[in-house]
Amino acid sequence: MASRDVGIKIDFAPGWVIEARNTIYGLRQPSEYHFLLSLQPAERNDFKLFATGWKLQAHNEKRPIPEPDEVIEAWCTHDAFDREKWLLLAEQQPDLRLIPWNFHLQRGVLSMFQRTLSHRQKLRFALFATGVKVASMEPVTEEQFQAIIDAWRAWPSEYQARMIGLGTRLMEIYHQRPHPRRPIFQDHLYTHGSARGPTINDISEVNDNNERFEEGERWVFEKTIYQNPHRPVPGGHSQRIVHVFARVSTAGAILERRIVKILGGADMAQINRDIDEEYRHHARLTNRGCANILDLHGYSYRSRPIPPQLGYLYMEYAPYGDLSDLLKALNGYDDTAQLPEPFLWLVFRGLAEALLLMQTGRTILPTQPSRPINPILPLEGWNPIVNPDIKPRNVVLGKPRPDYYPGYKCAKMIDFGICWDDERSSLSGNKRGFGTRGYQPPVRQVALSIGKTNTAQEQTMNPPSGYRDYPINISSEIFNVGLIIFSLMEGRERTVDRFKDKIQHDQRSYTCSYSYSLERLVSQCLYFKPPLRPILEELLYETRVGLERWERAYGSANKPEAELPSFAALPIQYSDPFPIGGKAPEEWLGINPRKRRIGQENEDVREFEAAKKRKTIDGQRAPPPPPVRSESLPTVRDGSEKPTAHVDHAPVKGARVTLNEATKENLKAMEENTAKQRRKRASVATKKNANGIDSKPRKKMAKEKIRLYLTGELPEQAGTRDRDSPKE
Repeated sequence: MASRDVGIKIDFAPGWVIEARNTIYGLRQPSEYHFLLSLQPAERNDFKLFATGWKLQAHNEKRPIPEPDEVIEAWCTHDAFDREKWLLLAEQQPDLRLIPWNFHLQRGVLSMFQRTLSHRQKLRFALFATGVKVASMEPVTEEQFQAIIDAWRAWPSEYQARMIGLGTRLMEIYHQRPHPRRPIFQDHLYTHGSARGPTINDISEVNDNNERFEEGERWVFEKTIYQNPHRPVPGGHSQRIVHVFARVSTAGAILERRIVKILGGADMAQINRDIDEEYRHHARLTNRGCANILDLHGYSYRSRPIPPQLGYLYMEYAPYGDLSDLLKALNGYDDTAQLPEPFLWLVFRGLAEALLLMQTGRTILPTQPSRPINPILPLEGWNPIVNPDIKPRNVVLGKPRPDYYPGYKCAKMIDFGICWDDERSSLSGNKRGFGTRGYQPPVRQVALSIGKTNTAQEQTMNPPSGYRDYPINISSEIFNVGLIIFSLMEGRERTVDRFKDKIQHDQRSYTCSYSYSLERLVSQCLYFKPPLRPILEELLYETRVGLERWERAYGSANKPEAELPSFAALPIQYSDPFPIGGKAPEEWLGINPRKRRIGQENEDVREFEAAKKRKTIDGQRAPPPPPVRSESLPTVRDGSEKPTAHVDHAPVKGARVTLNEATKENLKAMEENTAKQRRKRASVATKKNANGIDSKPRKKMAKEKIRLYLTGELPEQAGTRDRDSPKE
């Protein structure tokens, strides 16, 4: 193959080996697939495993791989009890191409190289790397990652396309693989007032897609910080939920924290669109030298047998909450307290620098610009990004910058899920209505549809007269930034819908004292007519000069928090009960290996042992156990209840989940249906014994069934029921 020409040190499997793998671990022939469709839905997964196990046994014994007709005949000849050993063989020797290692760019050489590519090339490179891994004779090691990069650079386009195609096919199979537990329809559905914790599979997904630098380290769930409805799915609305995960050592020490944002959708296509849109814009802004954009670490997808399908975004953790949390804390602290002016100037300047990066792709020094009219041109090929959802909730406070005003938390912009590229030739009329109600400038004001969603799912209508001909662009974002600073000055969140023609302080209740420079600049940003607002270069200049004026009057604020005067320090004190380097509590989900409770051992082994004991006449496997109800929370030694990553998403703080009446009726109906099926099978078995019919189908019956199937006389959904047995 071309690998010899470029010196790639990866031994690729010959074509016949790849074909053998495809034949063993898949239904490649039409006859197998059509027979699969003729079975009862409950038997189809067993047939897939049986076919794999039957072919594996022949392969292990160095015999030719059986033809599809032989596999079908073997399935019909053996009853459910006899098939168990081939089902177990298939599960004990899974397709090694489908291990998670092959489908993720592990932290290191591959992920670092992927960052240098364009967004479209990033996706192609990930599929290419997957194709190379699954096509290799032996598992690819970390030492061979550089060889994958060399192949990407050196191989002709036709070889690249072949590997991308292989990676795409295997990626689809990987996402469609069965899950280790039965999903519950309540998982990942939005429940008002309940901040649910992650499931076991969520924790596994986070560990599979985030780096662990030493053996024994793992990512564990700490807390949930935000949840709201996202997309309509069967059964309700999926949730957009934000968790905090911590990387802990083998000894339980906290090493790092990371944000995990989970989005749900009705199908994988919808999740791909949602994740791709947010990741594409956020990734363009990450690691570009701007401290005021929250860093994005990566993303992943997880398909589920039932909706919602899930997408994950992994981001930097900001330990001090968002500006909305700050205002709530300020209101509960002291009625006369106000935020220090240096902090407001720094937030103002930081958000302006974030707008500059979105507009031009550039960053500037703290001493720039030197004049208010110096134009800052965008980078070549840069498409400006418009973010219509700038509000206090979407500005978080990260750790202070050690070399730039270390006494103040650093403001960082988040949530780029409804951004778009600025089309300068358009008035962006189709984007009116995007954003959050109350934070839209007059150009975007609309009448919102009242429903269960509150993020960008609004009906678009015309803005107020006098503002309809203005485009939605950087001027709209400057309005949003001004409204944030206005809220910080007031000590409470203020929205546009409270004002008719002009945004101003209520002189009867406004008691804070700030400089004229700050009041004037904020007032200019909040002009209803966009041409009257300052341009971005002017905003950057005025925020720099305004802070300098304050420091000339009151002294430097560029010092550690302990050295700031009381009037310049934040009135809110933060404390972390579990600091970095400290011991992680035992109750965090995932901190200890999960112990199986009684009755939760491997389902296939349990079923196999039960089948050996009962040897049922009808040969049918017993129905799976009913799902665990969310009310049954495990208890700790002191008798108190604690949340756990069980199947129904237990609440984080031990609050019980109350099942609604429809859910209870569904569970009751499932139990009654299971009992009914058992009674039917017992009745059939009694009639068989009374007529003297052997419990195992004879070979001549199996051959007759195959003949009927091949001639088209076998009815659809016939299953494996004996033709001589009475109809149920």
